Amino acid sequence: MSTVKRFVIVFRTNLPLDVIAAAVAPALEAAFRERDSSFYGGQYFLAGEAMKEEIRIYRNYDPGEDSPIYQDAPDWPVVMDFSRTCRDSSDMARRIQEMLAVEYRIIRGHERLGEG
Repeated sequence: MSTVKRFVIVFRTNLPLDVIAAAVAPALEAAFRERDSSFYGGQYFLAGEAMKEEIRIYRNYDPGEDSPIYQDAPDWPVVMDFSRTCRDSSDMARRIQEMLAVEYRIIRGHERLGEG
């Protein structure tokens, strides 16, 4: 039985969020919708449903604080946040790295779990 969990992967890339969402959607079997929220720093992309698995892609930047959301990853500008998921974080990071040719770091909160 898979454990439901949450994890965050940060990436080093300057690609626009819409390009990232379109590129990773097929491999993640996810349909991303563009959203706007001050909580996520403006534009972000969401796949999934409330109370089920959700995947968000957003910038690692809090405009209200004028600083990175993940303080221990200030040089990693893109965040992919998996909530209520049974997916494997390392597998997801590797798939995304293969599609986008980007460096990544897997974090949970501020704990560093892996990198590639």
